Amino acid sequence: MMELKEAELKEVNELKELVLQQGSNVLGVQSRLLEIEKNMGKKDNKDELELKIIELEEKILLLEKEVKNVKFASLKQIIQQKDELIVSLQGTITRNYEEMLTIRQNINQANMKTNGIIQSIGMKLNEVDQDFGQKIQGLDQAMRKTDNKCKDLENKITK
Repeated sequence: MMELKEAELKEVNELKELVLQQGSNVLGVQSRLLEIEKNMGKKDNKDELELKIIELEEKILLLEKEVKNVKFASLKQIIQQKDELIVSLQGTITRNYEEMLTIRQNINQANMKTNGIIQSIGMKLNEVDQDFGQKIQGLDQAMRKTDNKCKDLENKITK
């Protein structure tokens, strides 16, 4: 009986070890399953993160495109304003040039009139000078005649 008990005890111990070993194996399998599930979750999370990254990259590209469009529109507007200013300045320059030509013509006409007036005054002065010269000569001759008459009268009186 003792042998039977020992054999049973041995068998019970072996069964215990087997159960413990099987339990350990079950725990190992369960932990591996949990690990696999975690990894799958991580993979799912990784896939989700990759999708989110792709979505964010697409959004970034769209934002960059919008920023470029806004910058392009802004630059286009600035160029248009500069073109308008250039056209306005060209108009102003043209008007100023035309006004300058008109003023130059007016100055030339005024100079011509002034020159005409100066020539006319010069001619009048020459006429007056000649006339005055003739009158002075006439006066001089008249004075000589008078002087001669006076001398003649003096000579007659003294004689």
